[in-house]
Amino acid sequence: MTEEATTSVHPAVELDIHRLDARFAQTRISRPKSQAQLVQSIAQNGLYLPIQVADTGDALVVIDGYQRLHAFHTLDRDRIPAHCHPQPLVEALRDWFAHQHSRKLDPIEEAWLIQQLLDEGQSRQAIVKHLGKGESWLCRRLALLHDLDTPYQQALRDGVLSSWAASRIFIPLARANEADARQLLHALHDAPFSTRELSLWYQHYQSSRDEQRQRLIEHPRLFLDTLNSQQQQTSLEGSGVLGPLPKWLQELEELVRHLSRLERRLVELLEPAPEFELYVRMESQAVSAKQQIEKIIHTLAQVI
Repeated sequence: MTEEATTSVHPAVELDIHRLDARFAQTRISRPKSQAQLVQSIAQNGLYLPIQVADTGDALVVIDGYQRLHAFHTLDRDRIPAHCHPQPLVEALRDWFAHQHSRKLDPIEEAWLIQQLLDEGQSRQAIVKHLGKGESWLCRRLALLHDLDTPYQQALRDGVLSSWAASRIFIPLARANEADARQLLHALHDAPFSTRELSLWYQHYQSSRDEQRQRLIEHPRLFLDTLNSQQQQTSLEGSGVLGPLPKWLQELEELVRHLSRLERRLVELLEPAPEFELYVRMESQAVSAKQQIEKIIHTLAQVI
């Protein structure tokens, strides 16, 4: 079912969105950045590629185009252009699966699709036959679901976790230390990491010993920010660009960022309330930090 053949045999029609069966929506990864760009493009230029729908006689099942459908929901549109194929669902899936032309599914999306078909009563033998695949392919895809439990799969669906990071970092990390994997996933929900950053973090994690690993897992974002700052400073020093005053300012900026992170974590650390002796030490250090900052401000005021 190539795009050209689809367009000629089944010209696009306008379908009421409320009539569409979006049962496979949960088998697709959310991509917020590309989704926002798609919404903007459709609002300005209209829809270039109609969605693919199987007319099974009982339902109009969306086979391909869930991001486009979501964009139309966002734009509060009631109807969407679609190529409508009057055929059984399994045949429509087989044809589309063999000739994906909008975006090839990630392996985890294929695994979700298989699992949904199994949940709907399809046998493993029927699935591989309908999709034109082999039993070993099906087993490899389902293994992804066994290696990634619910929190990781939901993070994939939400676009928090990439398929690459799930297979290359989180699966081996969870096998070695499930608690560390969960804590790293929690950090990703708080602040996004690029693929490069995750790869870099994991390299350091693997080569670290217990105490350093604990710091890496407790403060992954702080580690990466510090490492990035050090690399930038080394690069600038090597080029002769960074003088003493810019270096001083860079250190102060890093200190401010660190204090900001400490302040954000403080509320949760104070529940339950710490012992009085520990509280006094915390307050004393906070006062000392304030005094040092005030001295810096005073020195700067004398210069100006």
